[in-house]
Amino acid sequence: SKFRNTVIHRAEIDLTQAPDNPALDAVLTAPRYMLLTAYDSVNKRKINVPNDYTISQNGSNILSFGGYAFRKDVTGLGPVTAYNFTLTRYVQGIVTRKDTSYPLRLYAPVNDSLYYVGPYPFLTPPGPAYISPANANNIAEGRVRLFGGTGQPQLRIRLRVIYSDL
Repeated sequence: SKFRNTVIHRAEIDLTQAPDNPALDAVLTAPRYMLLTAYDSVNKRKINVPNDYTISQNGSNILSFGGYAFRKDVTGLGPVTAYNFTLTRYVQGIVTRKDTSYPLRLYAPVNDSLYYVGPYPFLTPPGPAYISPANANNIAEGRVRLFGGTGQPQLRIRLRVIYSDL
């Protein structure tokens, strides 16, 4: 494996809006928050991204985990909406401990819940966690089209990993 004896300094997913009709984009704006979750296909439920999306007595760490919309300039297209998620501890767990690599799902939460699994060494008992409407989106508000793997290279979904071999 390429990452056999590796320290992951930073791993992140970058997502960029695929511009549509400017008149529609001005009226139907992008959601203010997107949530990235893992899908546990054995138990058939969405879970938090292990080790990176955490919840404590003070609430979730969505500010450091990511998902809030921000504007960025793309050459030839102008300003578009973008989202970024930090997955450093999740990727390090996959590399070091051979943790499960789950399929990831992206959506715009309103009033939702997921099954929460605490970070390694798993001292927090697993169970349901609720996404506060204060951290989510308003009902029926927001629309965004994100680029996939083909098309304009500056808009593709990117997983960026910065690492050092030991």
